[in-house]
Amino acid sequence: MWIPQENEDQRRQESHQPPTSRRTQETCRVVELESNGKAARRKLPKSARVLNRSHFKNIHKYGNRLIGNWISLDYRLGRSSRPRLGITVSRRHGKAHDRNRFKRVVREAFRELYPNLPLSLEANISPRRASPELCKAIILNELLQLIKRI
Repeated sequence: MWIPQENEDQRRQESHQPPTSRRTQETCRVVELESNGKAARRKLPKSARVLNRSHFKNIHKYGNRLIGNWISLDYRLGRSSRPRLGITVSRRHGKAHDRNRFKRVVREAFRELYPNLPLSLEANISPRRASPELCKAIILNELLQLIKRI
């Protein structure tokens, strides 16, 4: 069957589907507000974190260790102008989501204690045993006890 060229083009142009609309990607930001209406900062500044392998090694080599029931605290009273935190969790302490949960809870407890810590403290916290029932209250209580012993 022969179809003239002009009719073939008309069929292709007619579409039974509605025109596609392009979705605009909206950025979804979660911002927590303090009581005074300002945005709360939920992240520790880089200067308050132990980041390099050499810093972790120096804390372990030249520092002291305090051991609690749930966590182990390697610390050094260093040359920094503010308290610094490092967290070390090995694979033997559970799957990735368990290790990430531990780190999240420790960071939150550290943020809460931050104003009361010695200014030159460099700390590396690691769990002593894997436990899914660890919560912020337990970690916070244990950190308070260990920091009092410094």
